[in-house]
Amino acid sequence: MSQNYGSIITPLGLDKIAQGILADEAIGLKYFAIGDANGAPYAPEPMQTDIKNEVYVGQISNKYVDTENPHHVIIECIVDASEGGWWARELAIRDESEDTIAIATIPPAYKPLIAEGAAQEMYFKLVINVESAEILEIVIDPNAVLATRKYVDDQINTISLTPGDKGDPGDPGTDGANGKSAYEIWLDAGNEGTEVDFLESLEGADGQAGLSAYDIAVLDGFVGTETEWLESLEGATGPQGPKGETGDKGDPGDKGDKGDKGDPGDSGSGSGLTVNAVSATGPTANTSLSFGGTFVVPQVSQATNGQLTATARTMTMPAAPTSVTGNAGTATKLATARTISLTGGVTGSANFDGSANISIATTAGGSSFPTVFIGSGAGGVKLPDGGTWRAFFLAYSGSSSPYSLYAAGANDYAGGATIGQPGPLFILFAIKIA
Repeated sequence: MSQNYGSIITPLGLDKIAQGILADEAIGLKYFAIGDANGAPYAPEPMQTDIKNEVYVGQISNKYVDTENPHHVIIECIVDASEGGWWARELAIRDESEDTIAIATIPPAYKPLIAEGAAQEMYFKLVINVESAEILEIVIDPNAVLATRKYVDDQINTISLTPGDKGDPGDPGTDGANGKSAYEIWLDAGNEGTEVDFLESLEGADGQAGLSAYDIAVLDGFVGTETEWLESLEGATGPQGPKGETGDKGDPGDKGDKGDKGDPGDSGSGSGLTVNAVSATGPTANTSLSFGGTFVVPQVSQATNGQLTATARTMTMPAAPTSVTGNAGTATKLATARTISLTGGVTGSANFDGSANISIATTAGGSSFPTVFIGSGAGGVKLPDGGTWRAFFLAYSGSSSPYSLYAAGANDYAGGATIGQPGPLFILFAIKIA
């Protein structure tokens, strides 16, 4: 059967008693406390510091040394009949500083209230075993304690019923002999050794390992694993603190060393064009052309790496016609439509029968290239809307065939502009440049 009752001197009590012995100073015992042990009897643990659930506190009634054993200090505690309404299962003895010196567990006893129909005092006696009984001294407030019958009888036995006359003061007594040191008392107790041996003997054996914080939490009623207990210690996140002041600007750091040259990047891909030093010879001003005359235009080609190259090409105007046959003088379109095709670095084609202007969408090396426009008419030709065009034209004059070359030229015009000269025939060749 497990032990449910017992008594201990607390670690703090042992420390205070040892200090009192060394300093030859008494410990003032003043209070006792009663607890209900949370309803469960138990045997006190060596490292226990106080009772489990306090229900009443009072002042100690009396303390005396057992006549049969000088090392036993008997402490008496009384609970008045007016107190109660609780169970007594544990008892604590405390000093003037309210520090718990000793703990005892006792068989359960219910302390009733007068209102419950029963009135009785409750008496407790606790025996403490110490090396020197004089080291424990009781501090009594006569207005706050109840006396036991033994205490009252002892006091009555010391009272003289008929006081005598006050005697004359006696002569001062001689100084008493010096008291023995703690080391000498140790030797008188049958021990042998030097003072160093005596001091070393004061060190007791290692006490039992103390309880962990988690074990104490479980004893206080916590239910859960150690991990859950640790998580319970973390409180809620507090509010964000105010923003601190901006610090001073730091000094510029030293310039870093120049890094190594990187590896060449991979070749790019896509439809973009890389233009390198594109140049060509072409007309830079309006130029008059005549039958059989020449003018220079650029031919643009594109390499596989996207580089464009412009090459000057000389164009020769046809010789002036010497005669007109059939309906050539009055025809409004060609009898057979012709396909006009561009080949080489720039490609494109369109059907032309002379009845309307045409535009040729060109492609350079697989990519889109500026639009070419060719048109003819009497008096002038209108460019397509939008963009900027570089136009080359031939104008003829006369009232009947054969016509004479009246003017020729080249210049830049805005889209939608009409370009012409008076006369029956006007031929226009234009390239969209923007």
